[in-house]
Amino acid sequence: MTEPVDAVDLLADRLAGAELPAPVAELIIAACVGDEALVGALYEDASPARPARSEEPQGRPPPLFLGSIEVEGFRGIAGPARLGLRPGPGITLVVGRNGSGKSSFAEAAELALTETSSRWANKRSKEWEQGWACLHHTGGRSIEVRLVADGQPGSTIVRRRWAPDARLDDGVASSQTRGDREAPLAELGLAPALSTWRPFLAYNDLGGLIEDGPSRLYDAISGVLGLEEWVAVEERLATARKALESTVRTAKAEAARLRGVLGQFDDEQASAALAAIPERGAWDLQAVESLAAGTAVPTGQLASLQAISVLAPVDRHELVRCAEELRQAHAQMVALAGTDGARAAELADLLERAVALHRHTDVADCPVCGTPSVLGPQWVNQASRQVESLRSEAATVRQARTRLDGAEAAARALISPPPAALGEPGVGVDTTDLARVWAAWHQPPQEAPALADHLERLGEELAVAVDTIRAAAAAEVDRRRDTWQPVATQLAAWLPQAKRAQDSAGRVADLRKAEHWMAEEANAVRNERFEPIARRCRELWSMLRRDSNVELGDVTLEGAKTRRRVGLDISVDGVDGTALSVMSQGELHALTLALFLPRATLTDSPFRFLLIDDPVQAMDASRVEGLALVLHDIATTHQVVVFTHDERLPDACRYLKLAANVLEVTRGERSQVTIRSRNNPVDDYLDDARAILLTEGYPPEARRRVVPGLCRNALEAACVDATRRRLLAKGVPLAAIDDRIAVAGKLYPRLALALFGDAERSGDVLNDVNRRFGRDGGDCVTALNAGSHRLIDDNPDQLVAVTGRIAHAIVELP
Repeated sequence: MTEPVDAVDLLADRLAGAELPAPVAELIIAACVGDEALVGALYEDASPARPARSEEPQGRPPPLFLGSIEVEGFRGIAGPARLGLRPGPGITLVVGRNGSGKSSFAEAAELALTETSSRWANKRSKEWEQGWACLHHTGGRSIEVRLVADGQPGSTIVRRRWAPDARLDDGVASSQTRGDREAPLAELGLAPALSTWRPFLAYNDLGGLIEDGPSRLYDAISGVLGLEEWVAVEERLATARKALESTVRTAKAEAARLRGVLGQFDDEQASAALAAIPERGAWDLQAVESLAAGTAVPTGQLASLQAISVLAPVDRHELVRCAEELRQAHAQMVALAGTDGARAAELADLLERAVALHRHTDVADCPVCGTPSVLGPQWVNQASRQVESLRSEAATVRQARTRLDGAEAAARALISPPPAALGEPGVGVDTTDLARVWAAWHQPPQEAPALADHLERLGEELAVAVDTIRAAAAAEVDRRRDTWQPVATQLAAWLPQAKRAQDSAGRVADLRKAEHWMAEEANAVRNERFEPIARRCRELWSMLRRDSNVELGDVTLEGAKTRRRVGLDISVDGVDGTALSVMSQGELHALTLALFLPRATLTDSPFRFLLIDDPVQAMDASRVEGLALVLHDIATTHQVVVFTHDERLPDACRYLKLAANVLEVTRGERSQVTIRSRNNPVDDYLDDARAILLTEGYPPEARRRVVPGLCRNALEAACVDATRRRLLAKGVPLAAIDDRIAVAGKLYPRLALALFGDAERSGDVLNDVNRRFGRDGGDCVTALNAGSHRLIDDNPDQLVAVTGRIAHAIVELP
């Protein structure tokens, strides 16, 4: 699988080409930036900057191999026991009977690096955790895992130590690189990679990954696809949407409660509030705010009631004053009636009207007596002079008239029509008396004396009625205000929530669109990236399924969230089925391996080692052969360490001629564990040579040619093993090591590589061999290099023995 483009960069690219509404795209961009940016985009109309293209990841761990696992006082191991491993690609089989302690090494490595064990993380966790400490060990306990980084000198040691009586969780984890100071394990920076590319497969996982529910397998596989940031963006959008929906739901629930409260009031304010927060449709929050603050313009009965409560009181003093003035003015006019002044005024009025008539109509006949042609210019001049004289005589009467007219006007000005509020029924106070009095008040008599009596009599009655009704109306207004105030307080408290809900409602739809787009795009990218894994899974299954009639078709990642699963297209003899229903336990284990190995061996993973515990159980012989071939295929690039009590896997590797280093674990008294190399390429060649020497009837000429060749192969295998181990420790990249070995294709250059680290020093090899291994060692190397048959003819057993002594010493070189 090629290394994927950074997830955020890929998301930015896809978003750039998407046909999305601008608000939706901005929400996705904001979610990429982070929670604060998303909140700003939702509530503050802030347009987030697009996320910058990510730089190359810094501090990525180099490819790592396992150098050794050393255990003391843990699980089935008492005294210190060290499982030495060959760093670099290849198969190591750790064998031993059940209870020998071999799985303790696997669990120890997993615990040291990951701080947990999948074997304990199942339903039997308490049972297994209580047995973590070896009963035959009373001192402190420890695990030490040595990691060798490809291309870097030295090694890194990961440790976990416990005091004698400590609990499992009390262990202290540390790491130490190339002899530097010990540091907390977290500083090593392997936790994210271990979570994504966990290189351990315990026996429990073989069945559990498939049997423990569809989501576990989905998570184990999808985690390696590099879409964690996409998942984080989806989660941010979903969290924001749920928060907004919760805000809307809460506001709606409170609105429903408020409607119930408002429904208990027979009040215009309550009715207005109910109309402003309908069960369906938009809320009029401006109206609600006015009602809550008491600034809403009153209407209907409340408006009438407030109008009544602020009626202007009747000014009794003004009524009395006006009535008195009216009576005095009327008395003065009465006193002047029949006097010369009064008559002069009347005659002046009569003459003025006659003059006016003549001027407007040119009538010459007298309008009073009918005498013809008496009203001419001379008469008009004479009458005008007479009017002037008469007006002077009538000034007193005129002044009295003006006074009376003014008094009447002032009196009538005090008589206003009944206010409209008195006509509103059900205002909360009894306005009957006031309405009756005011109706009578508004019908004054025409004559001045009667008008004066009207002012005094009905004016006082009106004043009393107004004062009474004003007080009653004010009290009712206060009562209604006091009753409304708690409701207004509740409305005011709800308003901020309602405003946020109203703003949120429109954003929920945008968030849903953003989520939908993210889900579709993530599914597309997930399938693109998963395809190489699925293809590799099918390839491995085809190797593992030997003699099985179960075929594996498409392997897909399906669903999301709580419905996520790995789709396995399983068929038996062409009939579709499901894995759990049609596959045997051995087939399930093989299928789990086929799913685990592609994920664990992706090039993105820094771990070039795999630890697999007991994969052979429940597998038949043909499937064990398939497993051996699969492991051999994986071992071309990875260090594969398999723990098994079943001899069928080492046997399969042997008869299939697959190179495998076999380490046997034996548990003695009081849990003392020993490890010995039972079979490796060196021993394989030497054992084959001994077998030929012991075979009766083996053609002598063939023996003379084959045995030296096997001895030489054993010696070269020892050189290759030592060269890889020593150069890896010096920081030489594995690919460069393999190139050096390939170039040094003959015995002496390979010995020079193993002994000196330099193939060019072939000329120094023989002297060094004589010094290290004696004269017979030099003779042996000389004979094997020259292809001489003398040693096989003289003493064949010695040739094999000396070769073995030299080869094993080279393997153990520091």
